Amino acid sequence: MIYTGRLGTNYRLDTRPLASGGEGNIYRVIGGTKKKVAKIYHDDKLTQELENKLKYMVDYPPDSGVFNQVAWPLDVLYDTNNQFCGFVMPKLNVNAELREIYQYPSTSGLSVIQKATIAQNICAVISAVHNAGYVFGDFNPRNIGVDKSSGKVAFLDTDSYHVFNNSTNRHYRCKVCADGYAAPELLEVCANHAARYPNDSKQLYEKTPLPTFTIETDNFALAIHIFKLLMNGFTPFGGIIETVSSSLASPSMGNAAIRRNEYSFRPGYKPLSPAVLPLDVFPQEIADLFTRAFLVIGKVNPKQRPTSVEWHQALSRYETTLVSCSRNNLHQYDKKNATCPLCEADKRYHNAINATTVQTPTPLQTPVLSPIPQKTYSTSPPISGWQSLSSFTKSIIIVISTIIILFIIDSLYKSDGVDKRNNNDTSSSAAKSNVASPTPKFTPATSSKESNNSDANTKSPMTTKMPVVDAPNVVQPNRQISTQAPAQTPTKIDTSSSSLATASTPSQKPTPIPKKETSSPMPQFKPLQNETDISNLSVGERGALSRACSRAQSQGLAAYNQCVREQVAVRGVPPNISNLSVGEHGALSRVCSNAQGQGLGAYNQCIREQVAVRGVSPNISNLSVGEHGALSRACSNAQGQGLGAYNQCIREQVAVRGVSPNISNLSVGEHGALNRVCSNAQGRGLGAYNQCIREQVAARGVAPNISNLSVGEHGALSRACSNAQGQGLGAYNQCVRQQLVAMGR
Repeated sequence: MIYTGRLGTNYRLDTRPLASGGEGNIYRVIGGTKKKVAKIYHDDKLTQELENKLKYMVDYPPDSGVFNQVAWPLDVLYDTNNQFCGFVMPKLNVNAELREIYQYPSTSGLSVIQKATIAQNICAVISAVHNAGYVFGDFNPRNIGVDKSSGKVAFLDTDSYHVFNNSTNRHYRCKVCADGYAAPELLEVCANHAARYPNDSKQLYEKTPLPTFTIETDNFALAIHIFKLLMNGFTPFGGIIETVSSSLASPSMGNAAIRRNEYSFRPGYKPLSPAVLPLDVFPQEIADLFTRAFLVIGKVNPKQRPTSVEWHQALSRYETTLVSCSRNNLHQYDKKNATCPLCEADKRYHNAINATTVQTPTPLQTPVLSPIPQKTYSTSPPISGWQSLSSFTKSIIIVISTIIILFIIDSLYKSDGVDKRNNNDTSSSAAKSNVASPTPKFTPATSSKESNNSDANTKSPMTTKMPVVDAPNVVQPNRQISTQAPAQTPTKIDTSSSSLATASTPSQKPTPIPKKETSSPMPQFKPLQNETDISNLSVGERGALSRACSRAQSQGLAAYNQCVREQVAVRGVPPNISNLSVGEHGALSRVCSNAQGQGLGAYNQCIREQVAVRGVSPNISNLSVGEHGALSRACSNAQGQGLGAYNQCIREQVAVRGVSPNISNLSVGEHGALNRVCSNAQGRGLGAYNQCIREQVAARGVAPNISNLSVGEHGALSRACSNAQGQGLGAYNQCVRQQLVAMGR
């Protein structure tokens, strides 16, 4: 099967689908240097709205540094009849769904540190997508995959995201939301809409007036996922009244529990499950973030909820406080606790189900994680009968064992008559420095969409520890899971001069990210040592680097950096495109796409040529939303021909605009009538659209006064005159007048 992309690229798909679902089938894309898959929709799912949404997402992607953790649309697909049918996305490597990690008792074999790593990678993806202006909407754990060997996550079903097109002021809605992850303010507005319009009950997220999904609703769902990762997989909204026995309680489930605010640590409440850890076993910072997310502050003012950046920083600091449990190598906990709170939670759980004997959980072998060789946790079983010995006997055994071990070590050092303790053994020192680290090791981030299977052969292990600097808004993408157990007594990390180091990837320059009380921009990621500084490159230039050095990237860090240096050397003087409009940027993006694949020099040459033929950019700042929509549709083809052709089209459209009719005094219903009747005219250009508007305003007649109607009467009018609304402004107002007469108004 062969399909064609927007710019004429041919994609050959396998005949057998990799997976099938309610919306369509997933196929492997055959050939190419990077692994991709394609989603081909079922015929009944194809709409113009979906096509436009995907086009916008392709043109305005997030930071490419997270492309190996999010299945972002790379191209829109068309069949042999040039009909829209699907899109291409990167193939992501996962071996589990996030919901599987939430199972308790755990079967995932992941430790606390590994779960914290997964949480931080979720934060990194969310931060990049939010910075690009997108909202996730649906945080269904079924749509978040996990590679348990590396800790990378994979956000799937990106075509359901909540998207706002700035150039057309058009929202492409998220129409679904998993039960148990919807924010209380979203549930409230949906409930109010359902009360007014019961027929919309099955399509509330699609029909409820905007705003619905926001960055704040995403932050609410993010906090739920982090809670589950740290709390043995249990939801934060599983609370019951403190005085009620767990066996007699009847808690709500899913969204109903959120509506009733059954937060487990709300005053007067307790968790239903005894396996949920108390809040006070965590650092105060983590507990405070949960409180902000779920209690009064976040409920009354959603903008005060913790952001992905705040969570990422807090989780990084949390890792530095962890010590290992001596009984279960999957358990790590804050060093302030005298005993392991996870073992205590297991004990409470087994007692609750009337277990006759509380067994110490058998330590599971933590998987060896590539690409960095790490020290694995000890899986040796406890000494048989040890628990039955008296304290005095245990002390004697420990003292004798220590003396014997010291004697053996001393003998080894003095073998052959040479005391080897003074020899400078650099390899031994290096090994000791790795063991002493209280923090997990990090690997450099990459933007590769390739399979992770070759990482162990292409990436050199980092021997330096990467502490996190106490600077605001730092998110590290693509953290690798560490299997190294933290030391029992962590050493204090000096962050006065250290910084979070990641490999610079061709990425979109992050925009300011909202944070409590202050708004500070996300700092650029600092490059690895000996890596070329590309922080001053534009988004398009980074895209050119990413494509030109893709093959070198798979050959290792040295080859990749060599390629980057060569590309930067031929960059030339970058043209200034900061004053271009959104539409002009779109024209540049489309016409210079092929040149972008040839490298930085060819891309900038294309940009310079396009700017040279730009001409005088017409002023369209005073156009209405509908007129902008008409321009966008009329000049779409010209946009693909370059900057000069696009601006020429804009000038021609503005020339035939005529006098823009004043529609500021129209009611909401009248605006709806205009939009429906003049939609086709909008596709024919600015002149035809304004002509349609003028004709409709001329036929408007005397607009009936409906300002004194109740909410219910407005709803009755809207439903009764829906068909008339599609016939134009005159027919709609005539219908409204008839309805008012029938109401006795």
